[in-house]
Amino acid sequence: MNLRPNPATGAFESITFANGPGDYEITLTVRNSANVSATTRFTLAYEPQQILRVNLATRQPGSANVQLRVTNLGATAATDVSVTAIGGIAAKDAEFTYNPGVTAIPFIIPATATLRPGASVKFNLNFRADSGDPASPFSFVLTVQAKNGPAFSTTIQVPVAKR
Repeated sequence: MNLRPNPATGAFESITFANGPGDYEITLTVRNSANVSATTRFTLAYEPQQILRVNLATRQPGSANVQLRVTNLGATAATDVSVTAIGGIAAKDAEFTYNPGVTAIPFIIPATATLRPGASVKFNLNFRADSGDPASPFSFVLTVQAKNGPAFSTTIQVPVAKR
């Protein structure tokens, strides 16, 4: 990228970018009207992150149990993807609670030790209808985090279960 001279001073600047593996080298040159220049170089480290998406895969017929899918949409592998929280459970015609069984929170989603870019893994969550119809629609907020990435939360909308 080249910048035009400053009309007031006649000075101009130039910036060059060189993309290296995982970082950017930036060279900045500033030249004044007396043709005196100063150059500096610095490196910005860039570490590509995985981008995870979690969505509903299926719901068991007549049940509150769901199967979710986690997909790595990023450029790097996600490691040890964990469910760190389930909350905000809401339903109109029933009351649901998370029934952890052997998957007490937090837990690492099976087969996510190294979730490669483009890969998906399905996992199950069990809910219980404390009142009302267990086939009623409901929603909940799921918080997920890979060991090598930031945590994020997403709302999962669960439709009426078929019978």
